[in-house]
Amino acid sequence: MRPEEISRVTAAYEQALHTLCKDRDDPLTEMIAKTIIKIAQTGVHDPAQLSALAIKQLGVRQGRSLLAPSFSKIAPPARGLAPPFHPPGMTA
Repeated sequence: MRPEEISRVTAAYEQALHTLCKDRDDPLTEMIAKTIIKIAQTGVHDPAQLSALAIKQLGVRQGRSLLAPSFSKIAPPARGLAPPFHPPGMTA
């Protein structure tokens, strides 16, 4: 990478960390950096756009990590479709 590319990628990385309220010690930061570099290699040069695209691609929201998914995307359990579970030897 040329110096100007490194400068843009670094700015995008710092912006993403600031947006997500993450510090460099968070395990997610390596994934953020790799994603920003991958996106930059596609020709995106604007640091703000690099940051936003990386955050979107990783599916991370402020205050969340990939290890703590948003449960709003998971459908609620179906009710009344399965009989209650009773361990063997137990009666209802």
